[in-house]
Amino acid sequence: MTAWERGEGWGVVDRPDGSDRGGCLYAASLVSGEIMVLQGAAAAVARAALESLDTTAIREAAAADLGVGQDEVDEDVVDELLEELVTLGLLRSR
Repeated sequence: MTAWERGEGWGVVDRPDGSDRGGCLYAASLVSGEIMVLQGAAAAVARAALESLDTTAIREAAAADLGVGQDEVDEDVVDELLEELVTLGLLRSR
């Protein structure tokens, strides 16, 4: 199983209570200055990934964060989001 960590050169501010469900997670590239704001389910998934969890644990943590059952957190959607965050540089596998 792949575990994740924050990419080099990224800063993160987490506001778990920043929105109705899942909160907000602010991420900024310290190199380019690009800022991303993730909210709701995307914030919950990114938050769990930044805790170095594997994909199964990410789904469990996101479901708990969102107050839903794990079966309601689509594995393919989680994988797509993780791939996008890797492409952007926020995450890398370890």
